[in-house]
Parts: sequence; structure tokens; C-alpha cells
Amino acid sequence: QGMLVLFTLGLGMLIGAQVAGQIEESNTPPETVALNAEVRELRGQIAALEEQLTATAEGDNTLSNQLSELRAQQDAKAVEALQRINWRTIWMIPAIGAAVIMVLFAILFRDDKRSGVDEDSA
Repeated sequence: QGMLVLFTLGLGMLIGAQVAGQIEESNTPPETVALNAEVRELRGQIAALEEQLTATAEGDNTLSNQLSELRAQQDAKAVEALQRINWRTIWMIPAIGAAVIMVLFAILFRDDKRSGVDEDSA
């Protein structure tokens, strides 16, 4: 699938994906990486509790309450991790690049044909 996308959309998508990944990585603080690790750890705890809950024949309120609490903690940490990322810079760099390319295209593109006028009849 990756090769098909590369052949149909060109190298621009490949280069753009690589550059975007580097921009995001450089604007993600270490606190976010640590919070994401905590989210993964909580996800593992939630999976273990879910297995325990399904193993018990009757619904255990203690396990259900722990599961709800862990899910709330996971959601809060995920939101906090996303809030710490410098999104303005992540979006500003490609926007500036697109604006520069647009200006260069407007300056360098020349259409030699006049629209609506046939040069042979003139």
C-alpha cells in the first residue's frame, strides 16, 4: 500500500510525512513523552482489570469502580499530554511553507497563451 501511495501521489507525500514527523517530535516536550508512557501503562492495567471482570461470573462492583477510575485517569493524562504539545508551531511551519510555495508559484508560473484569443486570427 505504501508503494502504491508513493507511485500515485509522488515523493512529496513521503517527504512531507518525514518532515512532519520531525517537526512534531521537536515540538513535543519530554513531559508529554512521560505522560504517554503513563497512558500506555494505564491501558495495560485497564486490560488486566477487564479480563478479571469478564472472568468473574457476577459483576464485581469493586472491579467496575477501579476500571472506571483507571479510565478517567487515562483520559485525563492523555488530554494533559496533548495540551503540552506546541501545536501552534507544529501547524505554523507547514502553513508558512505552503504560503512560500504559493507565492513562488504565482511569481514563476507564466501562461503564454491568452485565454479567449486565437493568435492565428489576430
